[in-house]
Amino acid sequence: MVVNYVAKAQKLTDNQAQNKDLIHRFKQESEALQRLGNAHGQIPSLFDFFEFESNFYLIQEYVKGKNLLDILIERLENNQSFSVKEVIEITLSLLEVLTQVHNKNIIHRDIKHQNIILREEDNKPVLIDFGIIKNVANYNPQVTGTVIGTPGYCPLEQATGHVMFQSDLYALGVVALVLLTGLSPNSIRPTQSLTYPDILDDLEDDLYPELLQWFKESLAILPQNRFASAEDMREALLHIYNEITVGRTEQPKAPAGNGNKVKPPRKNPRKDEFNPGSVVQAIDSGKFKGIVTTQKEVDGFNVIKRIIKNGGLDESRLHLKDTEEFCGINIDNDEKKTLIRLYFNDENNL
Repeated sequence: MVVNYVAKAQKLTDNQAQNKDLIHRFKQESEALQRLGNAHGQIPSLFDFFEFESNFYLIQEYVKGKNLLDILIERLENNQSFSVKEVIEITLSLLEVLTQVHNKNIIHRDIKHQNIILREEDNKPVLIDFGIIKNVANYNPQVTGTVIGTPGYCPLEQATGHVMFQSDLYALGVVALVLLTGLSPNSIRPTQSLTYPDILDDLEDDLYPELLQWFKESLAILPQNRFASAEDMREALLHIYNEITVGRTEQPKAPAGNGNKVKPPRKNPRKDEFNPGSVVQAIDSGKFKGIVTTQKEVDGFNVIKRIIKNGGLDESRLHLKDTEEFCGINIDNDEKKTLIRLYFNDENNL
């Protein structure tokens, strides 16, 4: 059997400080892929990594196929699009991958169409390019980090130097919405209301109501308003998939056209449209300052929401208010109705 490999080489520069950062990030990718190992068949296997003559090399499994951006562009050019069923199946499969990745305390940080390959042999999506992942075990979210990610795909907290598991969920939501609509990621912008991108309201007549609500939660501007985990996000989407494909007595509102298209495919799409500008340009950064929270606080908030939901109450009325001293959880965004305040000496100690 012939085994194909792909070699990634990191060429160093004359800037020693920059070289140190590049090698650090490259080693992160190597270590992450080793830790993931064969945990999931939709992540390329790592065979070897080494330094040689001041350069760094990584040898990993070659995945034969096309990335989702190339496939999307080809379809749009031929007046075609991805069906709702296709998009949901691809997203469900990727959420399985993300569950494994997050269970290893790894955040990918650069999920986008170019980093997802539909493997030729089985048509399954493979998640590639872990070069800028964050190892949560060695990461302090209270310290603003370097902003890394692709504008249009990364959410506001990531654009301001904070990254968490929910950042990957947002990016995957963008991937799914773009596949379904042919919209540029640049059009999926945050708004001053800090709820979800306005573009979703424009799609109200084109999406199944359940799917539209799923996108609103996936693309919530604040991370605490997104799904608690990749597993929860997948479970909600799987329920929608079963409703749409298996059918029910009362059929949901169908998308425009024959169900295979959400909107008429755009004419003459350009690849540069899928490399959008800044994700933070549509919002006043001063207003957002102080709202950014941390993974521990979001996790704590989700625990409280789960307790409230299990008690038969409306968990959607809960809101998280972050301050420098504490994280407050209140009802109806009213600080006079604060249920609990979480105080942290540091990110690891409540």
